[in-house]
Amino acid sequence: MRAWPFCLLILFLFSIGGVVSSDTTNSAVIPALQNATASSSMKLPELVTYVNEAADYARSVGKEEALREFNDMNGKYTQNDIYIFAYDFRGTTLALPYEPELIGKNRITDTDIYGNQMIAEFVAVAQAGGGIVTYYYPDPVLEMAILQKNSYITPVDDTWLIGAGIYSPRTLPAPAAEISGENPDASRLQAFVESAAAFAREQGKEAAIAAFSDPNGDFLQDGMYIVAYDTNTTNLAHPYQPWIQGLCMRWYRDIDNVQTVDTVVRTADRGAGFSHSLYRIFIDNKSLYIPKIDYTIPMDGDWLIGAGTIHPGYVQYKTGDLTGLVIREGTVQELVSRVDSAVSYAKEHGKEETLSVISDPDGIFTTENVWLFAGDRDATLLADPYMTDSIGKSILDFSDSYHTKTTEQALDIIASGGGFVHGMFPDTRTGDPKEIPKLMYLQPVDEDWWIAGGLYGVSVQ
Repeated sequence: MRAWPFCLLILFLFSIGGVVSSDTTNSAVIPALQNATASSSMKLPELVTYVNEAADYARSVGKEEALREFNDMNGKYTQNDIYIFAYDFRGTTLALPYEPELIGKNRITDTDIYGNQMIAEFVAVAQAGGGIVTYYYPDPVLEMAILQKNSYITPVDDTWLIGAGIYSPRTLPAPAAEISGENPDASRLQAFVESAAAFAREQGKEAAIAAFSDPNGDFLQDGMYIVAYDTNTTNLAHPYQPWIQGLCMRWYRDIDNVQTVDTVVRTADRGAGFSHSLYRIFIDNKSLYIPKIDYTIPMDGDWLIGAGTIHPGYVQYKTGDLTGLVIREGTVQELVSRVDSAVSYAKEHGKEETLSVISDPDGIFTTENVWLFAGDRDATLLADPYMTDSIGKSILDFSDSYHTKTTEQALDIIASGGGFVHGMFPDTRTGDPKEIPKLMYLQPVDEDWWIAGGLYGVSVQ
């Protein structure tokens, strides 16, 4: 057994109570720049203040003068990779100091490398009052290397918006209990959230939000803490990140491009239950992303509360002991490319031929690290190279040992146009019944069926 030096445990930012962080882009996005290090020095709380001050400036001097300043690469609002950008609510570029050739261009349909419609999301979050959007974008300080970026967006008035983003890892120190305290299991996590829900029903929403927001209050236990959102993903309470209160978090994404806040809100919409996210640990100058479980309870139809803890089967890795850990092989880019290629193949060759190829363990869509599966909108499994006995059967009621309805979550993603979801699954190729983390990417082919693939194991970067 090897004990790795434990450097720093951090929380995964904005996930249900018990997490904070994110990292730079997947290293395989641009091979020539695999070792690029994000250049941002500003932290997210500072970024929010910076953008809000710029919005106040724009309101005081007027749109024309403000845009002139925002577009000036030597202006007071341009600091290396930290700069103000601006768009109107139709998606037309108004300010972009490092890409002036885009001024006046409508970018509402632009997407990043994973298909995120970042400009459309800017507009939507601004119209919701402001919030965080995660996407992949060139970093001007690193020769325009494409890195994961978190931007804070706010409306200036009801016609245009401004924002700015950071490429650096979003990390905050964990509460001491997260590092040294006892790690609760799923039953204790559920009981903790249920006690908070009972308090909220008895004391009322306003008193409960105040209590949940208190970093020295009664709703912090063994590293768990209560976070509250409304059903539109606007944060209502967070004891360690009060600066996100009032921000729309629908388009915040973790390192795997999963919309973590949107996931817990969708979970609450179906009733109380568990979902999966990630927990980040620094070991030997590397980031280890281990599975975390979240428990969410809907409150009176218009808001929800939840908390999280490290998956009980992965507690040992919190101290740096990586014995027996299944490490993810393959990249997110590889997963996306294979699924998107299969969707294109289906549109060219038809459904029947594509399903046959996907179900072939020696077929063109099956590699050592990635294989695909397909289903219809009613959750009937249509193709899978290793779960052949389940083809033609419904997988709608599939749930893991935490009763997480992963198929229902996947169908939500497909209905919204495709994307990523975390889960815990046995490795169907080996037949080992032990559940391990799985990142799934899903895309609709048409209104009737979809194609998906996954990466097993824990990501180490």
